[in-house]
Amino acid sequence: MNDPSDPASGPALDEFTALCERCQGHLSAFLRGIVGDDELARDLARDTLLAAWRVARNGTPPFTAGHDDDERRRWLFHVAYRRAVSALCHRRVIHWGSLDALMGEHARASEAHPSLTGFEDRVAESHALRAALAALAPRDAACVVLIVVCGFTAGETGAIVGASARAVAKRFARAKLRLRDVYLAQSAQLPERSRP
Repeated sequence: MNDPSDPASGPALDEFTALCERCQGHLSAFLRGIVGDDELARDLARDTLLAAWRVARNGTPPFTAGHDDDERRRWLFHVAYRRAVSALCHRRVIHWGSLDALMGEHARASEAHPSLTGFEDRVAESHALRAALAALAPRDAACVVLIVVCGFTAGETGAIVGASARAVAKRFARAKLRLRDVYLAQSAQLPERSRP
């Protein structure tokens, strides 16, 4: 990035903005997968992007010349992961979810699963998937979301969560099995009308 310490620097600001736009959706999905809370995930994503802007303005790697967008993207996800784990360690309150956000998410889920037509069915399906993801350890959930949703490799995921590529591959394989088992157990509890 060109001189990010200069707030009037057009190309640097444009590059930073483009990076944020490319990463924001995956970053929020990644955080939501770890913390299980849409609002907290959005807050953590904003905090991560603000931290990135501060680093860029100070001219600190990876937001300097000689570093590419892949390095910056891995940095963003590493910072987001650490913030999510910290938030989970400090969370001591009851989670209240937004019904409006839940309905929007379930509308997208019903398009992917047409057999889930009623609102109650969509809520139950989403609950089963969220419960399955929440049953995983934060690092396991992070590995699943980073690889499946965000498209990172095992090596890139390892750099983000602080593990070797081999350890990530093993963790990912075990997490997929656990996720499937918990999801199937949760899905078995859905009402008969919601099953295909």
